[in-house]
Amino acid sequence: MGKRAIYSCITLQKELENTIKKIGFDGKVTYLNVALHSNPQKMHETLQRIIDENTEAEEIVICGSGCGKATCDLKATTCPIAVPRTMDCIDVLLTGSGIKRPDGAIFITKSWMNFMKNSTIDYAKLVQERGQAEAETFLK
Repeated sequence: MGKRAIYSCITLQKELENTIKKIGFDGKVTYLNVALHSNPQKMHETLQRIIDENTEAEEIVICGSGCGKATCDLKATTCPIAVPRTMDCIDVLLTGSGIKRPDGAIFITKSWMNFMKNSTIDYAKLVQERGQAEAETFLK
């Protein structure tokens, strides 16, 4: 098997690390900057640059998906790429599990929860800054 490189959304870190332990993956794993979550165009540009500049991998696996269409139209310019056909990175965890994501449902990983606590859309922070009603309106 050739060299593989995984580029993953940070929200999948713990789950990916557990899977890597189980299967014995020895390739390179890089977690994308968490700020890319709020800018799909920037995420797309970053992923395409990563693909274009990669000269070592024989295959690139993107463990993130959809995310505002950030993975749409990525081009394999230096080696084959694998990109899941899912709405977002949480669906990557559900694919193959037999679990269908209910409409409007959100699944939260530990890494995603930590990201949310430190983000500008943390519920507790918004309530403190704006009050409960305005915080709920903002988040909707």
